[in-house]
Amino acid sequence: MFEDIKRRPVYQVEVIGYTDTTGTQELNQRLSLQRAQAVRDLLAKDGVAAASISAAGRGKLDPEVPTADQVNEPRNRRVVITVR
Repeated sequence: MFEDIKRRPVYQVEVIGYTDTTGTQELNQRLSLQRAQAVRDLLAKDGVAAASISAAGRGKLDPEVPTADQVNEPRNRRVVITVR
């Protein structure tokens, strides 16, 4: 993926982090942003232009696997990368 991004003359990369439903809203928001920022940093370290990468956290919004609150679901703890 990294090589494909770097071959493009112009690109914008969006990194969005998510969490499961355990913990508070504030904790999940902070954790999801930290998760996205960690991936952003890895992309930049691998040569993707840092100015072309945005990072955001969505907390427990938009779960991959819908669950009730306070359910530990590893598939919801993820990062989604979109390249335009």
